[in-house]
Amino acid sequence: MTTAVYRAIWAEIANLVAYRPKPDICDWAEREIVLQGPNEARPGPLSLDLTPYARGILRAAADDATTDLTLVAATQVIKTTILRLVLAYEIANTASGSALWVWPNEKSAKNFSKGRWQPMVTASSALFQLRPRDTDEFTNLRQNFGGRWVLRLEGSGSPANLASEPASLVIIDEVDKLAEETEREAGAVLLADERTKSYPRAKRIKAGTPTLETGPIWQSFLKGSMEYFFVPCPHCGLFFTPKQAHLVFDHCKIEGGYDLQKLKREVFLRCPSDACQQPIRESHKQKMLLCGEWRATNPNPQPGHRSFQLPSFVSPFVSAGTMAIQWVLSHKTPGGLQNYVNSWLGEPWNFSVDSDPGELARAIKPGHVRGTVWGDFVVLTVDVQRTELHWLARGYGAGESRLINHGTVGTIEEIDDLQQKLGAKFVGIDSGFRTTEVYQWVYARRAKGWIALKGWQRGKNITWTQRINPFFGDARRAASGATIKLLHINNQAFDTDIFAARRGEMEGWFVYEKVGNDRIYVSELFAVYPRLEKDSYGFQHLVSYSKGDEHRFDLERYNRAVAYDARLVGPRSRFHST
Repeated sequence: MTTAVYRAIWAEIANLVAYRPKPDICDWAEREIVLQGPNEARPGPLSLDLTPYARGILRAAADDATTDLTLVAATQVIKTTILRLVLAYEIANTASGSALWVWPNEKSAKNFSKGRWQPMVTASSALFQLRPRDTDEFTNLRQNFGGRWVLRLEGSGSPANLASEPASLVIIDEVDKLAEETEREAGAVLLADERTKSYPRAKRIKAGTPTLETGPIWQSFLKGSMEYFFVPCPHCGLFFTPKQAHLVFDHCKIEGGYDLQKLKREVFLRCPSDACQQPIRESHKQKMLLCGEWRATNPNPQPGHRSFQLPSFVSPFVSAGTMAIQWVLSHKTPGGLQNYVNSWLGEPWNFSVDSDPGELARAIKPGHVRGTVWGDFVVLTVDVQRTELHWLARGYGAGESRLINHGTVGTIEEIDDLQQKLGAKFVGIDSGFRTTEVYQWVYARRAKGWIALKGWQRGKNITWTQRINPFFGDARRAASGATIKLLHINNQAFDTDIFAARRGEMEGWFVYEKVGNDRIYVSELFAVYPRLEKDSYGFQHLVSYSKGDEHRFDLERYNRAVAYDARLVGPRSRFHST
């Protein structure tokens, strides 16, 4: 073998083992990645020009000094795309490794792999050239790249799989939806994190939409650098992070609600600077994003832990008008306000246990006096006890409801008198106690708009109905003759609304003047408080507990449920002004 050949061989060996710094992750991604498939909103070569905020997150993830990264994200901010780019970059630019991507369940993992990950791998040459020809080495849930990298996609419901193999990169998506710690197994997040112990330079990435302040993703965010994306006001240059309080849409109010078309066209942000206060339009947004910057707010973060929060406000695909419309609509659906805070603001829902009854003053309707019948429809709800019947009446009009009155009576005939006096078109009566008697009351008055109610702690739907035989209480016997309507209620969904309403945060929900002097109503409305608990499967849920008589809270929950079922509130409301 000639000297020239030896030199060539050693030159090639030196080339292979020589240290090469990794390319900038953003430059590499825009050069190499192609998004493809029916699930891509914008297929084609990747460009981050519309979403410049993604650059800071990507560079933090690629930084060798970063060991943990938390991304708290609202909708439409390309969260999953950011995670895909980090994974693709590591596979293509790191000599070897093992990646574990954890999803809430195996079905989600498969759908992601087939719908978003594999099409991107196929369309991007830097990844496709590493894909093996042997199909057994590249399945939906386990993929080998060039014999150097192995990717596993797992559902959180399989503790054995999560704990089976080490990983140098762990990505956990939708953290708050994963199974929490149970009596028999460690939590999915902990199990996945444990897989990185064998790698001294491992990375752990957690992402998801927040739920509660006590939820895992928000708690992880608080441990990190707590970075927010600040953008400059186009008028004065003040850097700020857009918030709900900066939205201006009071000028879009009409009688009974808001003009949705006007909201879509005319809503804007107002500069928070007292010296500026200028309107910020959609036409300013892209330039603001290009000039934006990430700023850390935690003076004492966990070493190596970068954490970021992304609201829909910064998304180029979501306008201020869309945000305002979603805020308005969120007050029309049970549980909608929490969904808006979580999915659009990218913030956790605050379910303060220590609610202050003084906050109810924010829900007072000026000029509305107790006992005044108001609205196009009146809903009367009844809570049945052993010797008395508690009742509450609320009037509904376009875009709002007002508390009319409440009280306690001894007989069902007195409820009849109240219905006639108030002109109540809908009457809902709780059937949890004295059930047979309640069913027969409802049957006798079914033509007058009476229905029976039954509450459940949780449910798949907000409400659902059943026709039952009032004399047997058995759905299977309902076909034998006359039936009544039984409305099943998801208590958790409606409780969330009442918690917000009593703090004065439910748009269009009002009480009468001097309600602070109404000791019975206030004490019973605030007798219920929420607490976060785990079910038998380890999932966290809000559970309502009582610290005294809670009849008025129950009645307000029933009232909103009956109104929702009757289409007096909700997205399908018969009131079309909003």
